[in-house]
Amino acid sequence: MSAFKDIIKAIQNRFNGKMEETADGLSTDTAEQYLREARANQDKARLAVIDLNAKVKLKRKELDDLNTQVESMENKCRQAQEKGLTDLAMEAAGEIGNLRQQRDLVATDLKQFETFRDQQQTIFTKSEGDIKKVTSQLDRTRARKAIQESRASISASTGSSGKGLNSAMGALQRAEDTLNQKDAQLEAAEELDGQLSGKSLEDKFQAAGIGQNENYDAKAILESLSKK
Repeated sequence: MSAFKDIIKAIQNRFNGKMEETADGLSTDTAEQYLREARANQDKARLAVIDLNAKVKLKRKELDDLNTQVESMENKCRQAQEKGLTDLAMEAAGEIGNLRQQRDLVATDLKQFETFRDQQQTIFTKSEGDIKKVTSQLDRTRARKAIQESRASISASTGSSGKGLNSAMGALQRAEDTLNQKDAQLEAAEELDGQLSGKSLEDKFQAAGIGQNENYDAKAILESLSKK
């Protein structure tokens, strides 16, 4: 019985103490280890409860057998009295006393076994419920952890993608700036080439009819004469 109590105590300690530590930050692997140990202890407790039930059944059978023996001996004692067999009746009465004493002892043992069995069955059932509850909590924790890891992975990938896009945009902008600068340089070069290879400033004035001396221009002279 002491061993059974130790098993139950071990199970309770696993949940009342260690699982609280798990809630404070121990890894799910550590929690799973505690859970495996608790299940192993629970399996031992199950065997202990089964053994208690077996002992209760044996005690009940022993008590039933003693009740049968007492009843049988009482009948024989009465028959001996009816026949006037006083000595035999007295001997039977003594045996009845012994059987009744044995029966009372077995009945007391049976009551103690049943009480202890019921107590341990209650503890075992509670521990079984605790194991299921912690198992469910562990499953939820694993699922939540997996979701968080997935979110972190997606966030990291998205962040890297965003950085990559920003880098690409920056590179394109720098390329555009370089091309714009090149276009401006080409236009300036073309203008300079045109100035160097074209007419002089005086030629341009003459082409525009600016600064010409009309006294020496034939056309101007003819026009002047025709007016006179």
